[in-house]
Amino acid sequence: MSPSELEQRFHKHYTDATGPVARRNAIAIAMMELEDPALSRIAKRFSAADEPIFLTAYQAFILWLLVYSLHSHLPASELQEVTIGVKSKFATFAYHKPSIFERIWEHIQDLMPIALRGGSQTGVVYPLPHIIQAAIFAGYQLPMLVDHEFGMHVLSVMHRVAYTLGSDANPKT
Repeated sequence: MSPSELEQRFHKHYTDATGPVARRNAIAIAMMELEDPALSRIAKRFSAADEPIFLTAYQAFILWLLVYSLHSHLPASELQEVTIGVKSKFATFAYHKPSIFERIWEHIQDLMPIALRGGSQTGVVYPLPHIIQAAIFAGYQLPMLVDHEFGMHVLSVMHRVAYTLGSDANPKT
């Protein structure tokens, strides 16, 4: 996808969103990440019953990443507004069930800081297993997916979101 196509997608989601700039930016970024073809490809590797759980866990990961990237740039009240706005947007997906999301969200918040520390043997940050573990800890029996290409995609998403939401890219207007 060309940079201009990405800009057009971002602009569409940004203009569709409501609220302050930070909320609109976060919603646009979240939507772009959830529309990424890499996510669609990997989701199809799950059974019909497991695919919505995996996608919900990935939504929780995206929200955690947004909150983590913004926490030092926004006051708590604005961060809460961003969280509410992104959750509301996630609720528009057909597969999204708020009760499932909240159970997984609880575990994502516990597991992602561990993922950022890296593996005990290698120190390598590789959050894909933690995304799946959050769903498993929430009571959903997802298979442990080993897909290094998608794992690298997750790492690039983390970099892209952190870079995009850095203080220079997040004006307060």
